[in-house]
Amino acid sequence: MSKTGRHHGFTLFEMIVVVALVGLIAAMLVTQTGAMDVPNLRNASRILKADLQYASERAITTGLVHRWVVDFDRQVFRLEQLVEEDAKEVGGLPTHSDLLDLAAPLPSSEFVPVGNKFGSWRWLKESRVDIDELRVGDEEWRAGEASIAFAPDGAADPADLWIRTEGGGSMQLRIIGFTGEVRVDENPDEL
Repeated sequence: MSKTGRHHGFTLFEMIVVVALVGLIAAMLVTQTGAMDVPNLRNASRILKADLQYASERAITTGLVHRWVVDFDRQVFRLEQLVEEDAKEVGGLPTHSDLLDLAAPLPSSEFVPVGNKFGSWRWLKESRVDIDELRVGDEEWRAGEASIAFAPDGAADPADLWIRTEGGGSMQLRIIGFTGEVRVDENPDEL
């Protein structure tokens, strides 16, 4: 005991108040970082939606198959188009009927990046958002390269693309089959 008859230290009430305040501040910080994920997710989904819609519209405009390619390992994406076969390379008619092949020519399966900024590998500028998963039909990817193809009429196979944040937030971009329409679901069902 001190000379005045009081103990030095904190009362139980003071300790409870301090612990409650620390807990309240921690809860506010966690909530604010989670709330910060929502604008990042929305911005990233807008960028990807615009990119996918551009792929569909460009396929219609050019009359060529296009594909939107994502590299999950590097977290980059770009737009590619099918190479047109040059009719001049076919050459003249065969000189003998035995050399004549009536089978349809095999389609080219070589894709090249489109000749604008969409053909360069790009990444989401929202640093806290990752492209997490792509499902096209019955196949799904989370690593390596994957793509969504758009036919010359703008149609695509049904596909789902998920983006996620470090904090666990997610959004789903859904490509509607046959139309190529892109929809964003801000509250997707869990995988």
